[in-house]
Amino acid sequence: MASLNPIFTAPAPVPPRPKLTPEQENLVQELHALVPTLLEELDITDSDSHKRLLAWATPSCCRRYLAATSWRNIRSAADRLKATLQWRFEYKPDQINSADIEPEARSGRSFLSGFDKHGHPLLFLVPSRPRAADTTHPRQIAFSVFMLERAIAAMPENSERIVLVIDYKDVARANATPLSVSLNYLNIFSAHYPETLALGIMVKPSWYLSVLLTMLGPFLDPVTKAKINFYDPDKGVKPSTNAGTGGWINILDVVDPSQLPVKYGGTFDFEYNHDVYWPQLLALKPAVSA
Repeated sequence: MASLNPIFTAPAPVPPRPKLTPEQENLVQELHALVPTLLEELDITDSDSHKRLLAWATPSCCRRYLAATSWRNIRSAADRLKATLQWRFEYKPDQINSADIEPEARSGRSFLSGFDKHGHPLLFLVPSRPRAADTTHPRQIAFSVFMLERAIAAMPENSERIVLVIDYKDVARANATPLSVSLNYLNIFSAHYPETLALGIMVKPSWYLSVLLTMLGPFLDPVTKAKINFYDPDKGVKPSTNAGTGGWINILDVVDPSQLPVKYGGTFDFEYNHDVYWPQLLALKPAVSA
């Protein structure tokens, strides 16, 4: 009998993060010390917002912004962090009303369950599943950000990244996520969630994925593009992939079978049931929303 309960607890132990050099540790401390100044420059004086943003901008957060700039330029990292502080103040991604975006979730078009072998949460996207009848582009974006924040909330200690598993079976232009929504989400993800993607795994890629990657290619930096991988358990001979991507992989080299739904080659017999799943997802509170 299929399980209706997702996996939100990572199997132990989670491998430790790579150690920083003394120089990198100093840069993290320096950037973290700048956070109050950045908030002052943004004129964020509301006490609740100020407190929430200070709580969000942890040393681990600063580390990601420095890594995104290759540890070369603290001013560039500070500018990127400042832009995200402004965005989080205005958009409030950790405070999105779940009732507002729940219609987008009912079909299981996106769900969180399981972890890879490094403790990275698995966030599944299934574009072929139906969208809400009254869907709007802003609500689709808000739902995507909401799910990303919940994936981050599920991260165990020592884990700072997620794995996106996108099921492209039966996806064509008619039922695919609109290009404008994909571009908007890509911009948000790259600008405000740097160094958050461990891998992107495209399962059973359809012809449309090649078209989509060609259109999105100019907006993908080489590091992100190299993290895009392809997996199809039903194909022995693998077709060519878009230049610059990571190529074909066996997902079971990345994810233990017990963490992966059966339909993707694992042994976890999971069935998405919204009424059972949704309350459990809502219990995963973003750290700064408490």
